[in-house]
Amino acid sequence: MSRSWVTPPTGWADIGVDVGMLVLIEQRSGTDPHLADCQRPMDCTELVASLVADRVLVFGSLPPHGRDLDLLVRPAEAQALAAGLAAHRFERSGRMWARFRDCGVDVVELTAAEAWRLPPSELEALFTEARPLEASENVCRPAPHHTLLILARRTMREGPELRERRRARIDAELGEDRHAFEIARDRAPQWRASSSLIALENAYRSANPIQARVRRRAIAEELKGRRRWLSARLRAWRAMLRRPRRGGVIAFSGLDGSGKSTQAARLAETLERLGSPASVAWTSVASHPPWLGIVARSIKWGLSSIAGRGGGSPVADGSLGEGSGLDEAGKAIRSRSTLLTFSWSMIVTLRVALAVIRATWPALLRGKVVVCDRYELDSQAHLLYQYGEARSFRVQLAILRLVSPRPRLAYLLDVSPETAFRRKQDYTVNQNARRGRIYREKCVELGVRVIDGERPAPEICAEVAREAWRALA
Repeated sequence: MSRSWVTPPTGWADIGVDVGMLVLIEQRSGTDPHLADCQRPMDCTELVASLVADRVLVFGSLPPHGRDLDLLVRPAEAQALAAGLAAHRFERSGRMWARFRDCGVDVVELTAAEAWRLPPSELEALFTEARPLEASENVCRPAPHHTLLILARRTMREGPELRERRRARIDAELGEDRHAFEIARDRAPQWRASSSLIALENAYRSANPIQARVRRRAIAEELKGRRRWLSARLRAWRAMLRRPRRGGVIAFSGLDGSGKSTQAARLAETLERLGSPASVAWTSVASHPPWLGIVARSIKWGLSSIAGRGGGSPVADGSLGEGSGLDEAGKAIRSRSTLLTFSWSMIVTLRVALAVIRATWPALLRGKVVVCDRYELDSQAHLLYQYGEARSFRVQLAILRLVSPRPRLAYLLDVSPETAFRRKQDYTVNQNARRGRIYREKCVELGVRVIDGERPAPEICAEVAREAWRALA
């Protein structure tokens, strides 16, 4: 994933704001000092080459451009790879093997050759005619005509449009062998891909979308085999229906400077490599849009003026101490009024509730994983810290619970007040100590897991990514 959307740490450029709450910025690699020791995901080709004694086929995007290594393997190589990958600390979920290292993940996906249901002679030709990659004689890519047949079958399930990366791959294969389509047409009946190949070539040469009935007919041809015509047709309809992805929310909470933004950005990047579309949402109850700041200052000025005429202005009588101003005066007056506190905290709550709805629900409905930089725990902690721990805020908290999707995983990155202040000076050490105590008290109630945020960031990245992968499997 080349781009992640995260909340703005120091030194990153702000490029947009949604409702004054959802901040999107382009991540610039190498700017985060917490990730100086992070290793990036490696190309697993050499590892695979060292584990197999016969050829395996890379049938997806060729390394190092793909997010994972898609391999077609025969039984002996499948067994050798399973043992070897496990020995190299890879973990398995279905066909996918993943190894979490620091802030990245290495991914290998194994597909059994028999699953393609090709005739033995054609399966043997697929491996024999393959072209070795540079790393090893045994790690190969399909010959150009076989690549076109593979693309033809896969494209029918992807939708009506021929994707640009597919078109670029076809350009490359034809550049290597300009007769690739002709050879593929001769082989297509053995692949049960005659209709698929015709549809692919037409879409490639005309740039027109592939009609649904053409795709259904092509998929039915592929699936038919020993099945009856009606059964193949029904399975083709089913194959064209896009299965809803399993989305969810993963939340990071903690003091400013605890590393939430770092972890959220890296987790989203790792989930993308694991095949789970992810986005990062930043919603903060403490961040106010300009219009709300203007309203707040107007109200504070009015309240301070009224109190001043009554002889009770905190600004006028100096009760707030030297250097205090309008903000302190407004807070002092508001803190003495239950009605004012309730009303203002309700405005803030409704604003953040709207931001949470916009930042999470649309993405969830599209099956994406939403990684939240700040979530319900942060909102509760801020309300209690800012407007008084003695107050219950039952209505406000009920609203936040109502609009916030239940997270699959939620983490509190716990750091010392001194560490938080050293990383970010928005609050004093004493203020961080009080805020940290509130966080720890509320996290149990919300089922948030506490992680020692003082640990190296890459170590936390790997632990969280592994848990997220298992939770989303």
